[in-house]
Amino acid sequence: MKTYFHTVKNQEYGLAYWGITIIPPDSLAIFYETVTSSKFFKKSDELNELASKIVQAVAEKKYMIHYGI
Repeated sequence: MKTYFHTVKNQEYGLAYWGITIIPPDSLAIFYETVTSSKFFKKSDELNELASKIVQAVAEKKYMIHYGI
């Protein structure tokens, strides 16, 4: 999944363990698939809420920001 660490000038892949990850709209489908395919997805309110936020970001063509693991 193409992402950016800390700034859009620093292209990377995946999520930054520490710091900020910027997830562009073209990577959100992969992010959604990763979240919803988790074996914990059906029982996790947090993962379901995250999936909803991803759907919203896709609909609005927005980036998402992740603040470390």
